[in-house]
Amino acid sequence: MSTNIHFQVLCLAIQAQFDSPDAPPVCMVGPAGAGKNKGGVERAASTLNKELIHVSVPRHDPAEFNGYPYICTETGSMKFYPPHWAVEVALVHTPKKCIVFFDEASDGTRMTQAAMHGLLTDGTVGNVSIKGSAMVMAMNPPNIATTGGTISVPFATRIFQIVWNTDKMDWIRQVMQGSWDTLAAKKLPSGWEKTIPASAAMVGQFLKKFPHLVDISEKDIEARGEDSWKPANVRRTWTHFWTLRAAAHASGQKELCYMLAEGTVGAPGIEYLAWEKDLEFGDPEVWLNNPHAQSFPQDDDRVFAVINAVMGAVLANNTPSRWNKGWEFLEFVRTKNFGDLAALGAPMLAKNRGKAKSLPPAIRNFLPMLQAAGLVGGE
Repeated sequence: MSTNIHFQVLCLAIQAQFDSPDAPPVCMVGPAGAGKNKGGVERAASTLNKELIHVSVPRHDPAEFNGYPYICTETGSMKFYPPHWAVEVALVHTPKKCIVFFDEASDGTRMTQAAMHGLLTDGTVGNVSIKGSAMVMAMNPPNIATTGGTISVPFATRIFQIVWNTDKMDWIRQVMQGSWDTLAAKKLPSGWEKTIPASAAMVGQFLKKFPHLVDISEKDIEARGEDSWKPANVRRTWTHFWTLRAAAHASGQKELCYMLAEGTVGAPGIEYLAWEKDLEFGDPEVWLNNPHAQSFPQDDDRVFAVINAVMGAVLANNTPSRWNKGWEFLEFVRTKNFGDLAALGAPMLAKNRGKAKSLPPAIRNFLPMLQAAGLVGGE
């Protein structure tokens, strides 16, 4: 059984789309014949037990993504018929069961790409919605694409890019053995999306320290010239990064974070990972169960990193006893004179009470703030 990292990243990003509206569509970028279709999305659909709907972008005009206009005699207004492929996703199979594959995306005209913006953002095609499906694209780099075309900057900021350059020696090995490896995908745990706020908070702490990395300037994009289609750091792509990061951490696949950073925000994401590595603080489960035995850090970044990791650990497996321990941990942090940082973790727990029936004593010092925010009643 093979564990191709490109395939693992693809499957993680596909699964994330089924669970979170903030997870971006995926775009595999690589040479012609490199296995983006047969070795990538087709195998992912089979592994994840999903229907695969194939749409070749250059073969379709903009109406295939906006819908075909018609006059509704009942309302006297203009409406839009959906194309057949969208009906198949929305009404025949239902979106949650479908992966929609937009092939040769960069060879679509700019008008076609513009028509796809709304589709990529809200999943609407004509008068049907494919929201809830997973969207995957494939494209060749512009230097070898049939039309020499590429995707626009607005298009690029709506997707997560995977550079599809799988190991050629691994491919040769499978050819020589006479059969293709069975590829397994690690399933995302139920409820992983509840850890997205903790992931966002961690990235936010980094951006607070380095605010110039929030947005790439238009001048810098222009300076990239023909590479302007590559991943860039804007607010939308930071959202994509921390969403996929949450999925990777929750499923025990932190090793995928480099590709996730590279394919969403680019170089600033790699800077983030280096910053995060410098904050290493141990196992969050140990901090949750016995914080008094740990060597407590004294700088804000590390304290926040510990808080964020512990909150994420609680939300990933949120039982009443662990929820209560989460409050005990925050109270412990407060007693270490980091009450302002502990207060940042309190809303994460308050919004995810789970099955806990009563409030623990450790929540007492956070109650006024939580009640003022409407997160906890006067119980």
